[in-house]
Amino acid sequence: MKKILFGMLIIVVLGLTACGKEEQLDVTNMSLSVEEALETFHSTYSNVKLSAIEVTEERSKLVYEIDGFDDTKEYTVQVSEENEVDHKKEEARENDEQYQELVLTDYITAEDALSRAAQVSETKDLIPTSWSLDTENGTVVYSINFEDAKKEVEVTLDAQTGEELFVELDD
Repeated sequence: MKKILFGMLIIVVLGLTACGKEEQLDVTNMSLSVEEALETFHSTYSNVKLSAIEVTEERSKLVYEIDGFDDTKEYTVQVSEENEVDHKKEEARENDEQYQELVLTDYITAEDALSRAAQVSETKDLIPTSWSLDTENGTVVYSINFEDAKKEVEVTLDAQTGEELFVELDD
């Protein structure tokens, strides 16, 4: 009887341990292109200026979260890898917030940003798990997150030049 209980205890502990180790999703394997996701965003909200793009994990799947604005509102659309709108939201613009339109042709591509960030020594052997293109302190930047079970690194690049601005480590 003790052997059976001990065996069951081992199975439960191993099962719980396995549940805590989720496999990291690699954003370089995203099957939907930025252009396709943007088409879905603009077909959902036409005549809206782009303000941010992010690829991140949501419910164990990669998704695009795209933000935009017009004269009176700000908009968010979450687009799945299947190119479907998972969530959309619109709300009134905040008077005190600065909005900057992103013009993608002015910046390096997301693929180039991911490639450059992967060359940073602190990201060696880590998986790129999310990236964003956004405005920070008046500068348009790519922020790329890399991680494994023990370490997380965020690399920030100037979106126009691809120059590395800073690297943040979180052990």
